Amino acid sequence: MKNFRGLIISSIGGFVLLVANAHGHVTGANVPEQNATAVLYVDKHNAQAADSNPGTTALPLKTISKAVELAGINSGQQRGTKVLIAPGYYREGLAIWQQSDVPIVFEARKKGEVVVVGSDIWTGWQRQGSTNVYTRSWPYDWGMAEVPAEWQLEGEAQTAFAPAVRRREMIFVNGTHLKQVLSSAALTENSFYVDEAQDVVSLRPPTGTNMETALVEVAVRSSVFSAFGNKNIVLRGIVFKHAN
Repeated sequence: MKNFRGLIISSIGGFVLLVANAHGHVTGANVPEQNATAVLYVDKHNAQAADSNPGTTALPLKTISKAVELAGINSGQQRGTKVLIAPGYYREGLAIWQQSDVPIVFEARKKGEVVVVGSDIWTGWQRQGSTNVYTRSWPYDWGMAEVPAEWQLEGEAQTAFAPAVRRREMIFVNGTHLKQVLSSAALTENSFYVDEAQDVVSLRPPTGTNMETALVEVAVRSSVFSAFGNKNIVLRGIVFKHAN
């Protein structure tokens, strides 16, 4: 988690956000949640769910992003909002930009069963001959990240950091986080390589993986939750993962 004039959550694995005091005990922030008088329901698995809905229990929203938008409108009108989210994987990136002191509460209806995910499911992998290497087109050219100035010791150059440390690509196969390598020759089991020059990604899944049915997740969003200039934001019981 990093803090840039607000809150940005990004992670490789999943975690439930908690607030801890100096002694490590979980505590609650002093947020006037009773002022969150507007309530919105999100349930992507409800057959009636749609982002054109009013966000009631009978007609819930389909995405948390729409709830964020409506909560922002309420915030601009000085109305606090509670967003109650049904279990599910929500492959979204959430950002709140409105500035207000009224509370906005995002709460999982079942703790730990609402997962906001920075990855998308990718299909269409092509096996290379009789090998265990699979390839697919790669549409991104992210390159290597700059090294933050505060990471550098006096006299150290950016070349002091291993190139893999400065890459942001992440791939998961059936929940296994594959290791990133920097050449096709370095591919081994449980690894992947992105060739930006050829716009191709190659991977070698765990032995025995059926790539026709495997769940392959590629991290494509840089953050999963951002809040800038806001106060009184509550996240409760939600898991965030796969932000790159």
